[in-house]
Amino acid sequence: MGLNYAFVASGNMGVHHFGDELCDRELVYAIFLDSIRQRVTVVFRGTTTALDIKQDLRAFQRKLENPLAHVEHISDTGRNFFNTVRVHNGFHDYLYADERKDRQKRCEDSMKEVNQSTVINSEEKVDRRAQFRQTCREAIAEIDNLEIEFGKEIKSKCDLIMCQAIELLEKNPGYQLYIAGHSMG
Repeated sequence: MGLNYAFVASGNMGVHHFGDELCDRELVYAIFLDSIRQRVTVVFRGTTTALDIKQDLRAFQRKLENPLAHVEHISDTGRNFFNTVRVHNGFHDYLYADERKDRQKRCEDSMKEVNQSTVINSEEKVDRRAQFRQTCREAIAEIDNLEIEFGKEIKSKCDLIMCQAIELLEKNPGYQLYIAGHSMG
């Protein structure tokens, strides 16, 4: 999330959230607010990495509960609202992965790489391990801070994106939510 939670908009238009952390391994997304068209748009980057291609090949869809079904002022508009939605399986796995567990695993993997390195001397290994531990603590603290900010548990990337989009919809009554992108999803 680090750079993931940025605000680069003027007034009520522009990019309000941008998720590009680990863009070589994860899907990049942005959330735009358009005051002219009165919409909040969540956009996902298309296929660019080998992992994207692997996820794209998992092309069957999963049926799941609409993540907006519990949001009163969105679900009760009467405008073609569905209680369930279908999501591309690879895309689903990205969106619903356990954020804390994934961050912890990335930290552990980084520590293993340092420990197994034959290029780094012992003193430098100690320094790098300390840096990775600090980065891990900061990553988990960032999730904690977002949970406090949104008043909701952030278990997955979907939870984070929905919190960000819902926050904009609540601040802008009458706006519609649009979701676009991901070349194979």
